[in-house]
Amino acid sequence: MKFVGFLKPVKREWLDMTADELIRGNLTPKEIKEHLKNHVSNFYKSAVTTRKAVSVLLKTWVEVDEEKKFIRDLALALYERAKDEEKIALHFGLLILNFPIFNDIIYFIGKSLYLDEKFRLENIRKKIFEKWGERQTILYSINNILFSLKEWGLIINEKNGVYTTGRKINISDSSIKCFLILCYLKASNRSYLDFNEIGNLYSLFPFEFDLNLNEITSSRILSINKIGANIVIGA
Repeated sequence: MKFVGFLKPVKREWLDMTADELIRGNLTPKEIKEHLKNHVSNFYKSAVTTRKAVSVLLKTWVEVDEEKKFIRDLALALYERAKDEEKIALHFGLLILNFPIFNDIIYFIGKSLYLDEKFRLENIRKKIFEKWGERQTILYSINNILFSLKEWGLIINEKNGVYTTGRKINISDSSIKCFLILCYLKASNRSYLDFNEIGNLYSLFPFEFDLNLNEITSSRILSINKIGANIVIGA
């Protein structure tokens, strides 16, 4: 059975708090966990609910799989200099990387918004159930992810069960642009993508940015190659 993990909504400020504590470096992972539990418990009465929300925060930034730690460390370095709104892109990139169900839901939402400028909750549920199986844990995860996206301002609940895109976040830092592409490639298990795809990636629908070849070459995060007449970007 595939890992689900996203079992409670999380606030943007909690994600910021998690990254901030890692950057300060004063606390061990266990101490960060306790610090987060103490804070999140002010919002959730149930200890179980608090634990599940904190688990999302830890899985995003702290308890990262060994092969993904270099991307987390890159995110931390970028986070220290990022503008406030660009920090959302760093959280977002790690979420699609560390939570496959988050990545799938984001993809289906982005595709629907691209085609119709809105999406229906029932359609997202149907697509996710087809891929993940129809069980209660999956339903909870869908609802919690959408609630979180709404809380972050990335989607808007236009009417019952119908959503539209929220604010578009402009990314000006070239390294953060490349970071998002890197997370997309790793989360999608793709070795490369055509350079012309970059502006139309469903999974990155909340973000607006132009990425040129010079920025990619300078980043050292991504690589440029040619397949036939096509320029491709790899990680």
